[in-house]
Amino acid sequence: MPRLFSKCPLQRVHFIFTRLLFCLIFLIILIIVWGTFGSPNAQFELQGFYRLLLELGILSVAIFLVWNIINPAIIIIFSIVFIFISVFLNFFEGNI
Repeated sequence: MPRLFSKCPLQRVHFIFTRLLFCLIFLIILIIVWGTFGSPNAQFELQGFYRLLLELGILSVAIFLVWNIINPAIIIIFSIVFIFISVFLNFFEGNI
């Protein structure tokens, strides 16, 4: 006889809350890294190719984290646009 309730609803809520909490903590860590190395007023500002790698690295981690929360189609469109703009701006500023 099949079970009508195979999983407790509280387990699902706990799983979603844990994923959301992990993603938010990791995004806060990314904000701190960006503020230290990537922002224009950073103490240890990276320039050129290393800055592009930092931007793409932070973006890829942020995309992965947000992928777990939001619709993946939105994230794919956002990532394509951001990567194109980031590489385009760094190329024409002479950083690459």
